[in-house]
Amino acid sequence: MRRSGIVGITVFSCLLLLTQYISYQRYLIRKEAEQQYVARELNAISNRLEAVVSYSQSAVKTLAFIVAEYGIPRNFDSIARNILQSSRYIDALQLTQKGIITHTYPSFGNEAAIGFDILSDSVRRHEANRAIKKGELFFAGPFELMQGGLGIVGRLPIIKKDEFQGFAVVIIKLNTMLSAIGIDTTQQGEFLYQLSKTNTTTQQEEYFLSQSFDEDHGTYASIEIPAGDWKIMVMANKKQRFFFNITFSIVGLLLSMTSGLFAWYFAQQPEKLKKLVNEKTILVTESQNQFRTTLERVSDGFISYDLEWRYRYINSAAEDLLGLKLNELINKNIWEEFPELINQPIYEAYHKAKENQRYVFFESYLPISKKWFENHLYPSADGLSVFFRDVTIQKNTAEDILRAYKEKESVLQRISDKVISLDTEWRYTFLNEAALQDHPAGSEGALGKIIWDVHPELQGTVFWDKYHEAYNNKTTVAFESFYAPMKKWFSAKCFPSNDGLTVFYQDITDKKEKDKLIEINEARLIEAQSVANVGSWETDFLTLNVIWSLQTYHIFELDPASFKPSHTSFLDFVHPQDRDKVDKAFTESFQYDDDFLIEHRIITQGGKIKWVEERWKVFRNEKRTPYRAAGTCQDITKRKVAEIEKALMIDNTEESFILVDNDLIIISFNNQFYKLHEEYLGFKVEKGKSILAYAQPERQNAVKEIYSNVLGGKTKESEINFPLKDGTAKVFSIKYKPARNETNEIIGVFVTTRDITERKKAEAQIQTEKFFSDSLINSLPGIFYLYDEKGVFSHWNKNFEDISGYSAEEIKNMHPLDFYDEDEKLLIKSSIDTVFSYGHKEITAHFYTKDKRKKPYYFNGHKIVINGTSYLIGVGIDITERIQAEKELLVYTEEIKRLTAHLEQIREDERTRIAREVHDELGQQLTGLKMDASWLSKRIDKEHTSIHEKLSGMTSLMDHTIKTIRRISTDLRPGILDDLGLVAALEWQSTEFEKQYGIVCVFKSEVGDLQTERHLATTVFRIYQEALTNIARHAQATEVESIFQKNATHLILTVKDNGQGFNYKEVKSKGTLGLIGMRERAIMVGAELSIKSKNETGTIVKLQIPLTLLLPSSPGQ
Repeated sequence: MRRSGIVGITVFSCLLLLTQYISYQRYLIRKEAEQQYVARELNAISNRLEAVVSYSQSAVKTLAFIVAEYGIPRNFDSIARNILQSSRYIDALQLTQKGIITHTYPSFGNEAAIGFDILSDSVRRHEANRAIKKGELFFAGPFELMQGGLGIVGRLPIIKKDEFQGFAVVIIKLNTMLSAIGIDTTQQGEFLYQLSKTNTTTQQEEYFLSQSFDEDHGTYASIEIPAGDWKIMVMANKKQRFFFNITFSIVGLLLSMTSGLFAWYFAQQPEKLKKLVNEKTILVTESQNQFRTTLERVSDGFISYDLEWRYRYINSAAEDLLGLKLNELINKNIWEEFPELINQPIYEAYHKAKENQRYVFFESYLPISKKWFENHLYPSADGLSVFFRDVTIQKNTAEDILRAYKEKESVLQRISDKVISLDTEWRYTFLNEAALQDHPAGSEGALGKIIWDVHPELQGTVFWDKYHEAYNNKTTVAFESFYAPMKKWFSAKCFPSNDGLTVFYQDITDKKEKDKLIEINEARLIEAQSVANVGSWETDFLTLNVIWSLQTYHIFELDPASFKPSHTSFLDFVHPQDRDKVDKAFTESFQYDDDFLIEHRIITQGGKIKWVEERWKVFRNEKRTPYRAAGTCQDITKRKVAEIEKALMIDNTEESFILVDNDLIIISFNNQFYKLHEEYLGFKVEKGKSILAYAQPERQNAVKEIYSNVLGGKTKESEINFPLKDGTAKVFSIKYKPARNETNEIIGVFVTTRDITERKKAEAQIQTEKFFSDSLINSLPGIFYLYDEKGVFSHWNKNFEDISGYSAEEIKNMHPLDFYDEDEKLLIKSSIDTVFSYGHKEITAHFYTKDKRKKPYYFNGHKIVINGTSYLIGVGIDITERIQAEKELLVYTEEIKRLTAHLEQIREDERTRIAREVHDELGQQLTGLKMDASWLSKRIDKEHTSIHEKLSGMTSLMDHTIKTIRRISTDLRPGILDDLGLVAALEWQSTEFEKQYGIVCVFKSEVGDLQTERHLATTVFRIYQEALTNIARHAQATEVESIFQKNATHLILTVKDNGQGFNYKEVKSKGTLGLIGMRERAIMVGAELSIKSKNETGTIVKLQIPLTLLLPSSPGQ
């Protein structure tokens, strides 16, 4: 009995100890499995975080390289947009000069950050200075952003010539980063997360997620991120439950008590213990397999080395990226297999990471595969782990952007005009060398700054109005204005675009001053003629056109605005008794080259009789044919008031008179004649003496001849210079006329002497002013012209002759239309009519030269009125270089568009490849794992419920993962688009849209089967996909109707919703990326996209595709 008791007690005690030990072992197994589960999640988060850091590093390095090599880019928004499109998980890019934020993209919503100095901020400067000290990308935060919301800021210092220039900055909102690395903050998932960082000021650890995280209870793991000094912690959401273990302990107690009575039963206990050990072994093996599966699932390459640099593990992605059978390298030394890598950057980086036991990031080019890779090195006590990915496309994209930017800048630098570019926020993005020559702020004072801040005096001026008119109306605007701070005139032409405004302008101050000087000289000429009481006139014998100066109109007391002079109308004012004499003298002058002079009377419209003196000269061409006459008309009424003899001899006239008889005896003279000879000749004249007594001996024969001719009935005139004692001289006009009695018999000679010194001075001044005017006109840039309404040229400059190739004589006989080709004459004639009707006109046309060359010119014309005659005055400027520059600019714009299309095609091909690999490779692997799990489930006894539960959970997880893979693959590239064609893909997308958003979507096709090129089908599908996405996000619609139609020339896809609509012009001016992307996709394939929308009326999107873009149909279609 005692023995039985001893045996029972012994058995009871042994079994009790054994069952409690087994319970404790199960607890340890569950805890270890949970720790491994948490560790796998932490590693997955770490990998995804490294991907986010990698994209950020690629973006800021590209931006920093552009700034370091070429300075701050003028078109920052365009470059930043391209970088963001090729980089994921980034919300914004910034540039700083030193610590001050100068540029940000996108600008909308981030305006508050502009001008902020991060190096002066107590919160941000510590980590900013740390980035400068480290000389590499460092992430600050999370903290409250200037533009609102929590976020982290990655700053890469820009160092140029060992001097800190500023930062290239990426901004990632906290929600964006959490979403990218897969952290669920709802506390509804399988894990709890926490993000913490030590405050550099308080040295206290700060937590940034609101989840409750008790480190003392439950299983958790953490990892430190050196790029930002963060610590990420992960803990299982459901704490280890001890209920099962307690129950097992109680059952063990009862079992022990029962087993004491049934000793034979204890023989089976070793087998149970063995099964438990096997279960633990299976769990450990499963954990290792899951870890390897995770490494095989990632798209990055992964290689593990031991401490002797031997390959320990290589995933399949590494083999694909490097193009090598790396599994053959397992247990082989990398430096022995690839000795050419020794002393290369990869060799130095590997040893640096291993020696310092710190994470290392670097980029390298591998000649074996001709690709660029970014590498992440993670050292440990056991060796080195390397993650790497292919970044060749990002590298090539950055080089293409730099090349296009450099070529565009080179074109604008070659233009002789001054050129500036402004972005949509009115910031300077570019100034060419010509503009910088006299720009008051210079390059550093202008680039990146708002023009209205640099030049506040422009606000409210013509510049402000015209710049806004061009940008708001999206039309080219040209204008001229005076800029007071520089005291200069400028002509400008504004070209708007979606990226801002480009302005070409020229300094026209010299032209304006010369125009003003011409006006002054013309005024002086009129003033001089008024002072001398001498008018001028000109007659064209070919056109019979007569031109009078203003003083001539005043002499005849006529209004220039109402009277048009002609030879006939002139004769109407001549005194009837003098009319035949005047007409005859003018006709006879055609036969001689000498100057002609005649005095006659005129009768004004008021009946007033005046005496005038006409002096003129006839001009002849090379054939000696008279073609023009020009002369002066002087009012000599006062001079003729005196009577020839008794009644005419008065002393208050300015002229001196003397009358001699036929024997040359002095009969009479007035006081002026007496004083003249006494003052200038030094002798007194006496009546009754011969006039020859007062002539010098050597001139007596000449004097006799003069008087003899006059007594014969001729009139003679001469001019004499009398030198004065003070060194000056007087000029006198002497006229000899026959003196007649009442019977018209010649009874002597009547001699008048008049002091014409002042008149000669006035004529000399007129000639000087005319020479100055002609010199000024010839110095004008381009060509100058002046012609009347009949097209008769009056003036032109020397450039006009040189450029046209015609001589002055040829130009006189040509019409303005003769200088243009037939296809432009109608335009030129219309423009000339506009000038004479409305006063001003500017056009661009081709100047047609004598040697049949056509040159592009900018012409302007202004109407002026001279002596009652309307003239067109203007200049023409050669714009050949400007037009060539504009053409080159268009060519480079098209090249950038083709580059964008190429990048889009690369992106679509990459999506297709990833979708295929995700669907085929991962899908097949998960299906195989599911089959293996099912196989295991069938071979494990049903009594092992925990194992079956675990296998069931694994199967459900794999089913869910397979569905997720199919969804991701479909989002990347719908297989139906390649398999069934465009129409089926559009119909499928409509159905998926309705399922996802609950918005009724009706799709109708009237087209049937289509043969389309793959790129065209992809473009149409993506535009349709983007249109539906915009409706879901913004329209608040309940119904969508889509129709795919075909007419004689186009395929038409129309998408119409009943949503709230929007103001299309406002949205378009903001540069919304979604609408821009749709429009650019349509342009790249030659289609046309139109959007019609108004507030509260819904939106209609219409895509029209020319039928010529379709592939030829088969006979059955």
